[in-house]
Amino acid sequence: GGIILSVAGSYAAADGMIAQALAMAQEIGDDHLLGLGLAAKAAHHFAYMESQAVDTGLRAAELLRSAGDPWYMADALWATQFGLVWLGRLDEAAKISDELEPLAAGVGNMVALMMAGRSRGARDAMLTGDSDAVEAFAKDDLELCRSAGMPWISNSYCYLGQAHFWRGRWEEALENSQEAARLEPPGFLAGGDWGYLFLMNAYSGDRDAALAMLRQKRGGAISFRSRHTSSSGSTAGART
Repeated sequence: GGIILSVAGSYAAADGMIAQALAMAQEIGDDHLLGLGLAAKAAHHFAYMESQAVDTGLRAAELLRSAGDPWYMADALWATQFGLVWLGRLDEAAKISDELEPLAAGVGNMVALMMAGRSRGARDAMLTGDSDAVEAFAKDDLELCRSAGMPWISNSYCYLGQAHFWRGRWEEALENSQEAARLEPPGFLAGGDWGYLFLMNAYSGDRDAALAMLRQKRGGAISFRSRHTSSSGSTAGART
């Protein structure tokens, strides 16, 4: 229940429910349940609360490793890896990736595999600035999302748009960004692909298109922000 509330954007309600689950697990002395609760807490903190996600995720992973639960261990590790990348702890993130990607693939946890690949792609881009590698990563991510039927395929098109933009292929960048915004699903990540299309219009000098996007979404953007900032202090849509 807590993680469902979290991804729905009800931060405070989710926080309370996860805290209750952790207290119950500690009270009955069940380390497996405690690991599951901590894995949920790590995912709950993945957006802009990286330090908490890392600390919680590492503890969850060890408990779930001891309990012999590789599926939820993979869930704990992807949240940990993501946090490490955005904290700049890139060597630690690479070590997590080395364990996580074969683990997630082995148990068929496609969400964990997707998130692991995205964190690795972001890390590699930070270290190398290799736009060819970014494009290759984006295509691999697109194929994974397509084959697994995951709705976050919109992000894959956004990554392709970024790769084209960095290489000066502005027309292709705009086309992929438009496809990303068109496919963007509702939920806790909503707004990121739309925002990148706005940037593409602005960078390409299409002032009318950029302003039209703002006028069209102004009411929705304000209500989205108010729902999230009232509980968490920030939106959860920009990074994946």
